[in-house]
Amino acid sequence: EILDSLPETVLAMVKYRTSVLIICVTLVAFSVFLTINIRRFIILQIELMQKNSSTEAELKVARSIQEGILSDDFADNDTYAIYANMTAASEVGGDFYDFFLIDETHLGVAIGDVSGHGMAAALFMTLTKTLIKVYAQSAHSAEKVLALTNRYLIQSNPKKMFVSSWLGIIDLTTGILSYCNAGHNYPVLIRNGGKAEFLSTKPNFVLGRKRLINYREHRMKLYPGDKLVLYTDGVTEAQSPEGCFYGDDRLLETLEMVKERDRKALVHELRMSIEAFEDGAEHQDDATVLVLTYRSNLEVE
Repeated sequence: EILDSLPETVLAMVKYRTSVLIICVTLVAFSVFLTINIRRFIILQIELMQKNSSTEAELKVARSIQEGILSDDFADNDTYAIYANMTAASEVGGDFYDFFLIDETHLGVAIGDVSGHGMAAALFMTLTKTLIKVYAQSAHSAEKVLALTNRYLIQSNPKKMFVSSWLGIIDLTTGILSYCNAGHNYPVLIRNGGKAEFLSTKPNFVLGRKRLINYREHRMKLYPGDKLVLYTDGVTEAQSPEGCFYGDDRLLETLEMVKERDRKALVHELRMSIEAFEDGAEHQDDATVLVLTYRSNLEVE
């Protein structure tokens, strides 16, 4: 009734001021709300940056540990010479290589590729590499070593991961190579004075997925000057910017061109060929190469 009795001009002014007051109160409330949320957002961003920084530091530590696990003390003697290189697609990779003396006259050489990337793959890689080396000390049979490794991985694999692997055991007194392939890429054999060719025997199943697997090994003889090239699928599946794969044929062509180089130069030339093919494209997978040059039979007194 009081508002109705007021003149229209006064009434309009009261309504206007009331509207302005409501708008101001709303703006102040929104400003307070926005300030609080911006502050929360900034705090969250700072916490996230701290976590990312911590994760980055942890990944760098993990990478340095992994590099320590993958030996760079490459053998170079009158009987054999070895060189290897691993390029990870992320901070830590799932590829591994290894070479070790089982006893005075037997040399083990292995390579592997774990499914997936990151910390889980790196841990699984470390476990697999360790098992192969440990079992090889008591079993001079490549097929038995991989069978024992597979049996253990089956029991310790909640994430259902798997690993492809190739293991060779060389009798240094005779040059006889016993090897077993668990779902891995075919190695390339370069005979002294011969062509680069795949060592294409039928592979067995990968490690870590099936319990009852019979792994079968094969044998062949290495002669002085022969080279054995082991690699993971990150090499043949390297991609160009157009999405084409490096492939098996290009791998053989490259190795054929550089087969006379020493083991270190051969790995380097292959890496350069892959990088040129990728032409700046991002690495999609870990890529590992190991070259063994057999020089002569070991003379035992």
